[in-house]
Amino acid sequence: MSASNSPCNQEMMLAYGLEGHSNSKGNVHPYCPAVKDNCCLPEDAEVSMRYWLSEGSRVVEGYYEAYLYSLKYLLGFASEVNKLAETLDKPDKPSKCRNAAQDYKKMNWNPQLVKEIYRSFIQALEAMGDVRKGFYCVLCDVNTQNRLRDFWSISNIFYQDRIYFSKDFCQELVDYTIRASYYQAFYLKRYLNNAITMMSCQNGIKEYPEYEVSYWTRKQVELCYQFKNKQMFFFCENYCENFHLTRGSEILDGNVKQLESFVSYFKENRDNSFFDSDNNFFIGSLGYVEEFILENIDRPKEDLVFMRATTSNVQLDKFNTDVLYTGGFNPYDSTEGSTYPLVLSGINIYTQLVSLVMIVLLFRKD
Repeated sequence: MSASNSPCNQEMMLAYGLEGHSNSKGNVHPYCPAVKDNCCLPEDAEVSMRYWLSEGSRVVEGYYEAYLYSLKYLLGFASEVNKLAETLDKPDKPSKCRNAAQDYKKMNWNPQLVKEIYRSFIQALEAMGDVRKGFYCVLCDVNTQNRLRDFWSISNIFYQDRIYFSKDFCQELVDYTIRASYYQAFYLKRYLNNAITMMSCQNGIKEYPEYEVSYWTRKQVELCYQFKNKQMFFFCENYCENFHLTRGSEILDGNVKQLESFVSYFKENRDNSFFDSDNNFFIGSLGYVEEFILENIDRPKEDLVFMRATTSNVQLDKFNTDVLYTGGFNPYDSTEGSTYPLVLSGINIYTQLVSLVMIVLLFRKD
């Protein structure tokens, strides 16, 4: 489809703080090299970068960093949990403690496996970060708007609450994230629930959190993971519909809220539960990381909205997601090569300085 000089959806762009052209221009977006038929004004590009640096990136980075640091902290105690399992897998121990120890040992949990699982979480969030940081690219791309103009228009009553993604997007999303989602729904859940049960057996505290993943989400993940190479669309369509363009998904973007309760429990009880409470093979300074996770990271609201509309006319976070076998769009097409900055876990000084300079320069233009 030729998109040159095509009508733009200014209604949608205005909802997110941009003015937009009435018809697209054949110029490449300065921060989105894949967007060559552009609905955004040059001023819109600068405004969007300002929005991203001052709000969007802060929210997304804060959430992703909270998730990754929580994972590192909790998974890093695997060796100590192994010791608990050996101690509690004895005939004289209560059945609840013995069962948790035996189930944990069946997992064959070891540092090498833990590191591999953690790498899969990083890879998945990097892929999710690519589409998150490219939101304004999607917003400005007239090719995307041509495919979805009717669905995004508030004048279309029947379709106004849905965004349609393509089969190709579902395939990419599965390729990037399904392994991490499977680890979260099955391995992480099992590890944490067994670990926390054994810690309770050791320290005598009866109240402790439980990691929960809904039955339906677990089935979506399991079916997609097992049959993605046979009938991807049939078995993964429902899994892909967990994705939202402006709102986080607990199975795709991580469940910080649940992990936070486990970090709190480990922090308060590692000394009276583990044989060596400082033995964490991921983290050296435990106290610093504990405080960093629990106190010093900004998190989005309870609704997990990463990009919030400035008007009530078009609020994409309230739209449902559908995946089509024919039709729909692939946001990765628009976001490829996006230069909106996003740094995950362990921001170094150089990157912080670059971001600070960009913010100063953008705000000086006003």
